[in-house]
Amino acid sequence: MYVSFGNDESDRAVTIRKCHPNEVLAALHESAEGTNEYVFAARDTDPNDLILVAWEGDVALGYIATTDLGKAGMLIWEHLVVPARRTQGLGRRLLLAAARRANPQATLTVDPMGELDLERVNDYYRQFGFRNNDASTASTATAAAVVEAIVLGTSTSSLS
Repeated sequence: MYVSFGNDESDRAVTIRKCHPNEVLAALHESAEGTNEYVFAARDTDPNDLILVAWEGDVALGYIATTDLGKAGMLIWEHLVVPARRTQGLGRRLLLAAARRANPQATLTVDPMGELDLERVNDYYRQFGFRNNDASTASTATAAAVVEAIVLGTSTSSLS
């Protein structure tokens, strides 16, 4: 399955829907090849992982990939929007969709890996209530805090 990745500027509605890793991740990875920012974590996916993809027709504009950690909460291990569609709220919408699927008191954890600007990553998630421990690159927030920050419009960064 080939999925084009993010250059379509049409005014079709963007939808977010759940996809199984084996249906979409390989296609997204292939479409993003050559862009170092989109290096997938060295991690095997599980069919039970939650992958939400923002689509405009058949064009993938971004996604969020998470793992349910049971009582420990939810790990967000991938989250991106194609550069041409950033600052339009798609990243925020993907994060909101994932947070709404978690128990409100669940801890959401973002642990950036790879060659990322960690300060920029932490700044982005901070606007949604995530805080990090200086001894770790991971940032955490409750699902309820993330939903509240997004729904009440308290997020202020233009990075999303």
